[in-house]
Order: sequence, then structure tokens, then C-alpha cells
Amino acid sequence: MSLQQISDRSGVPLPTVRDVFNGRTQAPRADTLVAIVHALDGSLDDLFSPAFVPPEGSHDLHSIMIDYLRAEVESQRRELHRLRTEKALIVAALVAVLLGVISLLVCDRLNPNVGWFRDIAGRLMGYIV
Repeated sequence: MSLQQISDRSGVPLPTVRDVFNGRTQAPRADTLVAIVHALDGSLDDLFSPAFVPPEGSHDLHSIMIDYLRAEVESQRRELHRLRTEKALIVAALVAVLLGVISLLVCDRLNPNVGWFRDIAGRLMGYIV
């Protein structure tokens, strides 16, 4: 199958198909790769099969796709780790604030000489609670 036929079947412009097959595109978009694979009557499962034989003249396509997908997976893994870390920090900060407020309320309630919140509430309402 010629590059023009692949371009026609995939809907990917011929210059892009040519760049992907010649290895000039370092990080082609995933939808471009999927369209090219489908134009070759393949699937992504076929692409990762040990029996996969790239079309003639496109010996670099297989390695380009695998490298790209591995880089994409690693990027997504790093982003997931960053989001999980961020979530853990937010939860820890909220727990610390909540424990601080609970501690103040307990001290306020148990110590008749302190009464910070009772004093503030009384001032806001115009009388001592």
C-alpha cells in the first residue's frame, strides 16, 4: 500500500503520513497513529504483537509508535502521581485545621477561664453566651 493510499484511507494529510513513516515526527498525535494503523487494517493490539510486520518502507513506524505510547504512559503516570500527592497534602491540611478547631472548641468548653469562642459570640450577638 502506498503512502498516498494510507493518507486517503486514514484521512491524515499525505505530508503527515510521510513524516511519520520516515521518522521525522518525534511525537505524532495519538489520533494520527490510530488512523494510520486502522488504514493499514490493523489495531493497536496488532501493533504491539511480536508478529507485527510493518509495511515495506516504514520500518521506523513501529518503534516510533511504541516510543510515543510509552512516553505518553509515563507522562500520564507522572501526572497521576502529582495529583495523588496534591490530594494527600490537601487532605492532610484539612485534617490539621479540623483538629485545631476541635482542640480550641474543647479547650473553650472545658476551661471556664478561657472562653474565646463564647466571648467572640457574645460580642457579635451583643451579649455573653
